Amino acid sequence: MSVITKTELDKDKQAYSNFIDSLRSSKTKDVYDKAVKQFMKFHNIESYSLLLGSQDIEDKIKQYMMNIRSRELSTSFMTIFLSAIRTFY
Repeated sequence: MSVITKTELDKDKQAYSNFIDSLRSSKTKDVYDKAVKQFMKFHNIESYSLLLGSQDIEDKIKQYMMNIRSRELSTSFMTIFLSAIRTFY
């Protein structure tokens, strides 16, 4: 288990705040937050700041979308996911 420094924690809070505060609706905030968290869980990314610093994000998005397809989830789920990721970045 890694030790998180105060600076890393501050960066993580700032990254999350920038993302969530850009949204108006509380329902959208909930849905987008869940979508980004599922993406992070799929790729074992532990913090929002690490997600921002990811160099191969395009590949990660493609892998996750292929996973969505293989699970035969709806196209609306893909649309929500892509909107959430686009808002995050």
